[in-house]
Amino acid sequence: SLQETYAQSLWLGCVFILLAAVFGILFSTQVTKPLKLLSQQVLAVAKGRFGTTVPVQRRRKDEVGVLNRAFNIMSRHLQKTRAELQRKERLATLGTFSAAMAHEIKNPLGAIIGNTQAVRRILSSHKQENFEAIDRALKLSEDEALRANRIIMQLMKFARQDKPPTTKAHLNHRLQVSMEILNPELTASGLAVQLELPDEDLYTYANEDQIHEVLGNLIYNSRDALSETKNPNIVVKLSREDNLAVLSISDNGPGMSAETKSHLFEPFFTTKPIGKGTGLGLATCSGIIRNHRGTIQVESELGVGTTFEIRLPLTASHNPQ
Repeated sequence: SLQETYAQSLWLGCVFILLAAVFGILFSTQVTKPLKLLSQQVLAVAKGRFGTTVPVQRRRKDEVGVLNRAFNIMSRHLQKTRAELQRKERLATLGTFSAAMAHEIKNPLGAIIGNTQAVRRILSSHKQENFEAIDRALKLSEDEALRANRIIMQLMKFARQDKPPTTKAHLNHRLQVSMEILNPELTASGLAVQLELPDEDLYTYANEDQIHEVLGNLIYNSRDALSETKNPNIVVKLSREDNLAVLSISDNGPGMSAETKSHLFEPFFTTKPIGKGTGLGLATCSGIIRNHRGTIQVESELGVGTTFEIRLPLTASHNPQ
């Protein structure tokens, strides 16, 4: 009868819905959730958290189980590979450090020893007219000792890479003050630095002494690069890019090759003549900016010039308390 047919159809429909629900739960438990967890762990590895794994049931032999096991093997292998690369990088840096320091400290110490021996020979003659030569030799010794001290101080600063306390810094004002400090020496070198500031006040959490140190280091690098350039020009510009403050230092110097750029922020890499630089300045700058949650990049072309760009996260633009 019609009623019996309707009842049977309703019963079959309920059974079908129940089976679909059971199948859905099983599918979600056995496939959807494991794949969702796997995708989360893949993202974790992509962010550098190597060694991340997903739980796999030992009895599971299907495609999902095989995929999870393969992922775990890959993640552990990446972790091991990264550790090995870090170890090799530390050893390489240590070797570079040893060679550079042996060279850099040897020169001033050699000069100090030589001048000290010269003073001893002069004093042994007991002649009054040799006092001027003594003074000159002692002055050279003092200069070289001070240079060795500067090298050691730079080494200590680079090795520590401290994170000093930060405050809400008014970048516009910080740059103005820094340029007032740097300008006399730059003017004496025949350079006029152009400072471009935005109408908007830009604030970031920073250690102002370190920001001044980075700015001074980059400007002095530009000054050295411009030593043989006609009509030398340096432009320091502050601007805003979304939620970032962008500080650029540009010069119209000789520029640099792609090979030089690739090593620019490596410790002890320098293009300056022997005795003129330790190769720690830009490496220290990079560490400072990284500790400020920022980035530093360089754009340069041979015969065109060089631009360093620093990006720092902005904070609220009200006056610091």
